[in-house]
Amino acid sequence: DSIFQAAGRWPDLILSGHVHDAQFFERQVASKTIPYVVCGNGGYHHTHPIAGDYQPGMDLGNGITCEYADGENFGYLEITVSAGKIAGEYVQVPRSGPVVRGAHLFSA
Repeated sequence: DSIFQAAGRWPDLILSGHVHDAQFFERQVASKTIPYVVCGNGGYHHTHPIAGDYQPGMDLGNGITCEYADGENFGYLEITVSAGKIAGEYVQVPRSGPVVRGAHLFSA
């Protein structure tokens, strides 16, 4: 936060990855909502379950909500950037069964 404050600018989207699951958060900073996306279930053999008390839209405090999480399936992101808009789609790829497009949508 100190870097963003020093620059006087906040990002439109934060992307991150790791090797276990997908998590989608939103953070309210002043009058701006920033999506924070952690997507790391692109094929690592051992996905990790999400916390047992997780609910979509869960308020985590300090202006942060967990909008969606997936710890059971593989998946990937499709991100479209156009003038003034970023749109993202999480595509869920179950171990068996059909691919689920639009399992979670986000924008910035």
